[in-house]
Amino acid sequence: VFTVFLENGVTEQGSPAVSIAATIEAGTIDANVSSVAMSKVSSTLLGVLNGSQPLKIIEPQFTISQIEQSNPIWQVLNTITVSVQTNCDFAAGSTLTVSGLTGSATGDTSSLAVSGGVLESTGTWEQSVGKLTVASTGLNASTTYVFTVFLENGVTEQGSPAVSIAATIEAGTIDANVSSVAMSKVSSTLLGVLNGSQPLKIIEPQFTISQIEQSNPIWQVLNTITVSVQTNCDFAAGSTLTVSGLTGSATGDTSSLAVSGGVLESTGTWEQSVGKLTVASTGLNASTTYVFTVFLE
Repeated sequence: VFTVFLENGVTEQGSPAVSIAATIEAGTIDANVSSVAMSKVSSTLLGVLNGSQPLKIIEPQFTISQIEQSNPIWQVLNTITVSVQTNCDFAAGSTLTVSGLTGSATGDTSSLAVSGGVLESTGTWEQSVGKLTVASTGLNASTTYVFTVFLENGVTEQGSPAVSIAATIEAGTIDANVSSVAMSKVSSTLLGVLNGSQPLKIIEPQFTISQIEQSNPIWQVLNTITVSVQTNCDFAAGSTLTVSGLTGSATGDTSSLAVSGGVLESTGTWEQSVGKLTVASTGLNASTTYVFTVFLE
């Protein structure tokens, strides 16, 4: 048995026909051994069918590269979820690089927490170019792996940027590069926002309807204040609404002002001097109009 080291080329190919011949040293006249086709070991190697056949060369690729987010609302902490699958094994120490996640408020760090059992627990984050680089502990071909990172959304509305993924496969003396490819984005409605699951799509939460009226302008009487609201995204349970400027009421300060409206808590906090009502919601759905009332004197 003898071995030689060759550097594989950069073009995919099947294993070529390989033969062997020899010349036997015999003094004055050497003897030739006729060329014969060599028997090839044809086992799966690094997840590649017949990968042990000599000079069979494949381009390492991502067969799945998908990305999504958990929240499109500005300023909040956002979970970025990446799913990958490859056409060959990636050895321990290979790195994955996700680029283009611009618009985050998370600053540069060499220790961004990464959740995913086949990756190191932290990665390097570069804010300006939205680049995450993380080392793997080894990936097997044709197996889907999922990992997550937490990024803080910025304070500027934006569409989802173009996001790509690349890799470097640890291979000893000469590593192999995996070409950058555009990632597939999950494009579902999230928190009432169309395509809100697309990574780093960021919206400013707003009231699309904010209307108020009263039932009686006559002094000293009990007055019903009716508020109608509609939003451009879902508000989770526990979100608060604050109506300010209702000055001129004789109703004193209270932390238990009765509120009527099925999606709000039954009481709110009232501050007479500034005319401020603060009340928690049990959850609002985007593009749905909600109406609630309070009684002020």
